[in-house]
Amino acid sequence: MAENTRSKHQQYEELQQQLLEMRQQNKQTQKTMKNFQNNFDTLNDMMRTIVQQHQQQHQNQNQHQQNNQYQHQEQRQLQYEDQEPHEPRRGNFRGMRLDFPHFQGDQPASWIFEAHQYFEFHQTPLPHRMLMASYHMEGEALVWYQESFERGHFHD
Repeated sequence: MAENTRSKHQQYEELQQQLLEMRQQNKQTQKTMKNFQNNFDTLNDMMRTIVQQHQQQHQNQNQHQQNNQYQHQEQRQLQYEDQEPHEPRRGNFRGMRLDFPHFQGDQPASWIFEAHQYFEFHQTPLPHRMLMASYHMEGEALVWYQESFERGHFHD
């Protein structure tokens, strides 16, 4: 009987040892998981920074291209004004009606293109373009323009 008791005692000690080893493994696994989480957070922060930098560079490039486009348009308009007085374009446009596009804040690139086409067709002088465009803004676009105008963001 003593052997049977001893055997149970040994089994109990072995189970205790296994339990201790499992707890140590669990602690090590938790540490490893915490390290993974920290590394993931670090990588996530780095990716966020890279994306922000990329967006800023893209925005700067777009702004630079837009500025160059507007400068080119202004130069063309000034050259045109210096060369000839405003004469209607020649051609058979009888019955053709070209309306100025309305802008509600959606698809600004296409609206700008359409407005530019309108200005070119009607040979609208640069000083009149912003005013004419503002007359055709609606909804959120009009609210944005009014607030910006009142704050002095638009100059002649």
